[in-house]
Amino acid sequence: MARLNAGENGDDNHQKSSQDDTQSDEKERVVVEALKCLCNVVYNSPAAQQVSVDVQLAHGLCASLGMARTWHHEVGLFTLRLLFLLSALRPDVRGILRREWHAVRLLTEMLEHTLHVSWVGPYEAACPDPQALPLPAEDNERAMEALKALFNLTLSDAGGEVSVHAINLLNNLPVSCLDVLIDVPVQGGLEIYGGKNMDIVQMLIDFMEKRIDKQGSNYKEGLTPVLSLLTEGSRHHREIRRYIKAQVLPPLKDVKIRPEIGTTTRNKLVRLMTHVDMGVKQSAAEFLFVLAKKAWTTC
Repeated sequence: MARLNAGENGDDNHQKSSQDDTQSDEKERVVVEALKCLCNVVYNSPAAQQVSVDVQLAHGLCASLGMARTWHHEVGLFTLRLLFLLSALRPDVRGILRREWHAVRLLTEMLEHTLHVSWVGPYEAACPDPQALPLPAEDNERAMEALKALFNLTLSDAGGEVSVHAINLLNNLPVSCLDVLIDVPVQGGLEIYGGKNMDIVQMLIDFMEKRIDKQGSNYKEGLTPVLSLLTEGSRHHREIRRYIKAQVLPPLKDVKIRPEIGTTTRNKLVRLMTHVDMGVKQSAAEFLFVLAKKAWTTC
């Protein structure tokens, strides 16, 4: 940023300011291009991922998050994208990001600022102004990158309540935004379906089954949110539906066996259709109905 030196005359100050502005713009362009290169290298090279861990690159990115309010758009966008890539490709870094570098808090604060969130209570946000202009495209891009990084950091806490909060967060997003779940960069060995990365969808299916199997659990709070997320994702995204259908409703091998008998995910979901809680019963039935009905009408 240009700084004016006290004691110099106006012309000198103007000339100095112009020079500093030019240098600042050039420096920003270099930073943006460096961040782009780092994103590509980290994505494509396990060795670069290890170097990033060794030099604590994620720590530097979190320090940058503390200055998010002063970011120019592309600096912020590629900083967040690089953080997303590191948290996606290096599971060992996620816990450090959460515990030591407070990445969840920093990302949340950045989102609050970007989305102009104001609070009326400890857990209650003020309603947005109905006359407010739509969120600018650049702010929307940064918000989506931050949400993708938050998803990695929260869902990785296997079986914990943080995972439930992450799913609740995803349930609050417009359904059209759920394509971020299947647009995660693909690494060797991950499941590909229709050209999309279904690794996160599989994680959600696994989480759903663990919640079904958990003895004495509160299905309404612990299971119905992930059922709702998978149902809406299947309803509006063909690739997600096709993948989930293949995992949950594969072709029957023996039609003589009653559908509620057995240990498969299908059997467990069918048994939930007789659950005493009406909300749980309806969630399971709607999920299976969407998978089956879509199969009849679109396949």
